[in-house]
Formats: sequence, C-alpha cells, structure tokens
Amino acid sequence: MFPAVLGLLLSLLSLLMTLLIMLVLPSVLCTVLWNALIYSVFHGVSISLFQGVLLWFMIILTVMIVFKPQIKVSVQRLDARDLPFKRPKKDDKPSSTGVNPPSAHWLKWRESQKKDKPKDPKDAPPSSLL
Repeated sequence: MFPAVLGLLLSLLSLLMTLLIMLVLPSVLCTVLWNALIYSVFHGVSISLFQGVLLWFMIILTVMIVFKPQIKVSVQRLDARDLPFKRPKKDDKPSSTGVNPPSAHWLKWRESQKKDKPKDPKDAPPSSLL
C-alpha cells in the first residue's frame, strides 16, 4: 500500500510542478515586467498576480493564433465549362460608357411611374403635392 500512496503523491507533485512551471512562474514574470516597465517607467497602472495570469493567457492565445492558423486558403484552377453561368460570346461588346444598361424590370417600373403621374399639377391628388 505504501508504494501506491507514494506513486499517487509523486503524480500529484509532478502535476503541481507542471502548473507552477507553465502557469505561475510566467505569470509572475509578466507581472514583474509589466510593473517594472509600465508602472515605473511610463507611470501607468500596476497589475496584480491575477492580472499577470490573464496577461500570460493573452500572450499564449496570441502565439497560438499566429503560429497555428485554422483558416486554410487553397487556389484551384477551374474549367470554364464547369461554371454555372453563361460565358459571354466573343462578338458581345462591352458598353463604351462603362455603365451597365438598365434592367427590363427597372424600365417597366419607370414606365408605370410615368403613366401614374399626372402631367398637370392641378390634376394631381392633394397627397402628391406634399
């Protein structure tokens, strides 16, 4: 039974030392460096150990984001026949003004607006004079 308890204690001690080395010591270092540089030199605010732990976590998170990107971009060449839209014909010329012609829907709407609008302001209903 004694070797089992000793093994358990050694495992707990190794876990505690790992936490000390990976979390507490860098946090203390961040706190001391912050207070020495920002508080003493630049007359900023001083931070406590808890804020040093948060600073250390932000540093770790920044390093993980920079050196382990999760977004991967790949470029593939596609055949034009596989595209879902029609390709323009070679004889189609782009408009010389660089402006696209109005759509049929817009032209139809404009014609309906012209029909609905009276020519003489006297003929217009009172609500349209506002």
